[in-house]
Amino acid sequence: MAALGPCVFFKQIFLAADFFVVLISLVLELTFKHLKSDFAELVGILVLFRIWRFIRIGHGIIEITSELTNEYYDPLIQYTKKCEEKLKDSNVELPERSEAVEEQMKTHH
Repeated sequence: MAALGPCVFFKQIFLAADFFVVLISLVLELTFKHLKSDFAELVGILVLFRIWRFIRIGHGIIEITSELTNEYYDPLIQYTKKCEEKLKDSNVELPERSEAVEEQMKTHH
């Protein structure tokens, strides 16, 4: 939150949800532990809410991997399209595309 600033940080729903889950669980844990009330046993349940952090970390890894993959393959796909256009202009027959190649070419316009 300090790096992005509060305005940018809270516009991202996952970051805001993550912040509130951790904040609420820590406040409740400290409150129940300090008061030594009957609710102190429920503090263990708060640990489950912190599993949210692992989900967020996994989501972040997947998102970054996807971005890096797109950055790597987009220039190659653009180059391939330009090569195909030049071959078509020269009336050269293109090799047959597999279904996987067709799908990639459709998703990268």
